[in-house]
Amino acid sequence: MVAGFRDASQRCPGCATVLDSIELRAALVERCPACGGVWIDWFDGNLGAVARQLDDHAGRGGGGQGTLACPRCQRSLLPELVPGRGAHVFWRCPECAGSFVPHASLEELAVAALRQEAAEQHLSLRQRLAAALRELLGWT
Repeated sequence: MVAGFRDASQRCPGCATVLDSIELRAALVERCPACGGVWIDWFDGNLGAVARQLDDHAGRGGGGQGTLACPRCQRSLLPELVPGRGAHVFWRCPECAGSFVPHASLEELAVAALRQEAAEQHLSLRQRLAAALRELLGWT
């Protein structure tokens, strides 16, 4: 199933441009050369950790009009707020759990991941386990 997703060319949910694949340390993500948005499959890891690995050279111009539909299963994406102080959002598929992160939200997502890592370094093992369970179960 994964190979089928990765072999077919996918369109950007934000602007409908064909996505380019980018290989990172532990993930293969798709980035839009036009708007700079990134598609991250659920199995590619934590969104913030992946965002921290991306450089900032992608385009920010517009492509066409996107549908905000999942490039994998075509379901409508649902908005989620990026943890942090701003009003940045990313879009998650309710079917396959993949996420589309617009270029404007990438930096905030990376900063939120850094803040979380710093906070976790000061927590005990028990506190970190409880926090991970709360996040996993959506109790944050």
